[in-house]
Formats: sequence, structure tokens, C-alpha cells
Amino acid sequence: MDFLDNVQVKIKALKGKAIIFINNRLAYRVDQEIRKTKIIGIDFVFQGTGTVNYVKLTNDKITFEDRFTEN
Repeated sequence: MDFLDNVQVKIKALKGKAIIFINNRLAYRVDQEIRKTKIIGIDFVFQGTGTVNYVKLTNDKITFEDRFTEN
């Protein structure tokens, strides 16, 4: 994939498992049990430079959304 363009990363967790998509293509499966808990933070790590333009977290009841803007 060309990392000069924006890349969409999506993580779906269900029944203690997770699947990770990059640009809507399956990239990785987390098959070990994931313990359900509150999210206390998100960390984005890049090899080289990178930016995050948009974050959205949802479940059946709560939605968090942030469109990062430059001042």
C-alpha cells in the first residue's frame, strides 16, 4: 500500500476477539481472549512521520468522535 495517501484503520471487537482492517481489507486477527473493559487511551505509533485526521469509537450506547483540526 502507498503510505503517501490516507489509510483507513478499523478495529472491530466482538465476543472477546478482534479483527483489524486497513482500507477495508482484513490485515490481522486477534484470536486470544480480549477482556472487556473501559478504554482509557489510544496510542498511535508511526515509523517515521504520520498524522491522525479522525477518530470514532462506537458501541451500542456510546459514541466518541473527533475530527482533528489545525489551529
